[in-house]
Formats: sequence, structure tokens, C-alpha cells
Amino acid sequence: MKNTNKITGTGKIITTLSIVTLAVAAVGLSACKKKEEDATGPMEELGKKMDEKLDKVGEKIDEQADKVEKKIEDVGKEIEKGANKVKEKVADGADKVSKKLRDEPKENDANK
Repeated sequence: MKNTNKITGTGKIITTLSIVTLAVAAVGLSACKKKEEDATGPMEELGKKMDEKLDKVGEKIDEQADKVEKKIEDVGKEIEKGANKVKEKVADGADKVSKKLRDEPKENDANK
């Protein structure tokens, strides 16, 4: 028996169709791939602009937060000053009451 590799008419058609299909698929797939420098589409541009705007907004928020923090520190210092004044007044009042209480028994002894 002779074993020969013969491609029949149907085999030729199938082989040709397979080659053509592979060639079309290769061309189609290579057409889908974009180069890096050409990859800037409208959505990517929009994304970049949004990133820039968000960065600017973040900077403004940080600036305002710093201003608020300084105001809070200033208010805290004013509250501390006020609290110290109140403490001094209470201490002065307590001293006066204490002195009066000490002097009262002497006045009562003198009146007897």
C-alpha cells in the first residue's frame, strides 16, 4: 500500500478557507490594537481634565481647611483667656468671702 498525502478537492477548499480565515482574523486583530501615542481619545482627554480639576479642588479644600484650623486655634486662645479671667475673678471672690468669714467672728466677739 502506498501512502501518499493527497489533498482532495474538498480538502483544498477547507485548507484555503482556513488560511483565508486566519489571515482575516490576524488583520482584524492587528487593526484593533492602538499605538500608545494615538491612544488619546475623547474619553481619556475628559478623564485627564477631570483629574486636573479634582486636584485643584483638593488644593482649595486644603487651603480652606488650613484657614478654618487657624480660626479654631484663635478662638481656642480667646476662650482660654476668658477662662483665665473667670478663674481670677472666682479666686478674688473666694478670697473676699474667706476674709469676711475670718473677720466676722472677731466682730461678733467685739460686740459681746
